[in-house]
Amino acid sequence: NPIAQAFVRPGEAFAYQTPVYMPFLGVARNAGIQERTSLLTRNADGRYSVGWQEFEDSLDGNTRMLLFCSPHNPVGRVWERWELERIAENCLHRDIVICSDEIHADLVFSPHRHIPIASIDPEVANRTVTLMAPSKTFNIPGLGFSFAVVPNPEMRKKIGAARHGIVGESNLMGMVA
Repeated sequence: NPIAQAFVRPGEAFAYQTPVYMPFLGVARNAGIQERTSLLTRNADGRYSVGWQEFEDSLDGNTRMLLFCSPHNPVGRVWERWELERIAENCLHRDIVICSDEIHADLVFSPHRHIPIASIDPEVANRTVTLMAPSKTFNIPGLGFSFAVVPNPEMRKKIGAARHGIVGESNLMGMVA
């Protein structure tokens, strides 16, 4: 994962919350870095929430990036603003980059509303990479098209350097779409 490699060096770690979309599980191995996990708590009503103490513990002094799933896949949780604020505050306080996979943002049912974590505050946006793609919303994964929103030019440059030679470009159909 070039984004992980851009911000997390060997011997350092990234964090994520479980259960999670299967490809998240291979990032550490593929990037040669460590991982920290925290378990989402399943409440009596079946709704998942952040186990705050475990989450905060996963952001130890060795953690450099949070790979965040919003809305969360597979639990379907749409995070509320106060939750996003607390997650972002924890990351800012510890100088942790947020890589927010928001590919399911368009698949949210009323009355819920997706709030991009980068929209919380300009300082949060400056430390966030937001990943998006039309593949889930429009059921077109074969296009092989996705993109990253990276407001911080220095972070964008690091990602470009990390992906050079290992990540191909979009296929022709993806570019046309």
